[in-house]
Amino acid sequence: MNYGDHTHKTVCDLLENSGFRLLHESRDYVMGSEKPGSVKFYLLTTAEILIDIPLGHSALTLNLLVKNEELPLKRVNHCKKTFDRLQKVFLECDEWHASLKASQ
Repeated sequence: MNYGDHTHKTVCDLLENSGFRLLHESRDYVMGSEKPGSVKFYLLTTAEILIDIPLGHSALTLNLLVKNEELPLKRVNHCKKTFDRLQKVFLECDEWHASLKASQ
């Protein structure tokens, strides 16, 4: 499968449909920030997605990083919940068969 521009557009669309506004994008990298309004300012998250476009027939790999200014005093906090939500959105996407390497 040829991933290229289609993959980039899908990543951008999924991020925007998940309540993020795009801050930066290139062929293999997309960065977005959570739109304000639903949580306190310091809880707003930034998501970075690195797109590893394969050569040949190997699987597409996305590396997802979600961060915010919240101190990680609890194991399950807003940042972790946002990461889990985004991970689910990307894994359930019918546009491609993705393997998601998660880092937080």
